[in-house]
Amino acid sequence: MSSVTWWILAGTIPVALIIMLIAWLTMKMKIESVKRDYALARPDDISNPALNRDDHGHLLWDLKEKTKNPLADLSMEFVINTILRNKYKTFYIEGFNEGYEEKTIVAKTKAKKTAIGIDLALISFNNDFIDRVDILLKNINDSGMIVLVNAPKDKNGKKLLSYLKLTGVRNEFHKINKGIILIAK
Repeated sequence: MSSVTWWILAGTIPVALIIMLIAWLTMKMKIESVKRDYALARPDDISNPALNRDDHGHLLWDLKEKTKNPLADLSMEFVINTILRNKYKTFYIEGFNEGYEEKTIVAKTKAKKTAIGIDLALISFNNDFIDRVDILLKNINDSGMIVLVNAPKDKNGKKLLSYLKLTGVRNEFHKINKGIILIAK
């Protein structure tokens, strides 16, 4: 190797180290910036009543045992936490006619059942639900939502999700038990 080549290679080592140091510092500053922004955007979970509940998992078991087709425990806890987290005061139930779901929600959240001015609508999935989406969305308050339980991701569930996407209605699918679709106004 000639001396010129050796000096060129020796000169590139500090340049490469300086470039690596600059890249590392830039990445470190960017990570800190994102962490700081995320920490500011997060709600204060400590003061959230849904997370401070002492009775997680304690549902109305005696009433549930008498109910023919009760809502699954995880789905029921999800609905209760959604009501508490969003500070909903009213709810509407359709498709559950034995009273377990209604009495559990009232006992755990102190929300009231109503048919107009709804904060949260708990609906059991059925195939003709697409026809009812627009009607239900008109009766829901601005920050309210529809919780569609037992919503499988089969042909009918996908048809509903495509309809919601086509109409521009915000929605999410959660795989809790058979499935839950959240539809927000």
